[in-house]
Amino acid sequence: GCIHEWITAQAEGTPEAVAVVFGKDSLTYRQLDRQANGLASRLLEQGVGLEMRVGIALERSLEMVVALLGVMTPTTPDASGNTSLTVKLS
Repeated sequence: GCIHEWITAQAEGTPEAVAVVFGKDSLTYRQLDRQANGLASRLLEQGVGLEMRVGIALERSLEMVVALLGVMTPTTPDASGNTSLTVKLS
């Protein structure tokens, strides 16, 4: 499976377990999943669709992890049945 599927499964099975740590800050699987899904929803609302490029200009941080996961999070299926945004980071 894809990383976003694994994160979602972990969020369902062990929601309070620590998923990512950066310095003194951390996110649980539940927090990471919710924040990434929230970003994916906002991208869709802004018109981001399949095969569109999404730039991420962040220093290493929890927010960068959320952003990377958010652009890979499933969206509504397209005509071919694909359910993920294909994102080219550049």
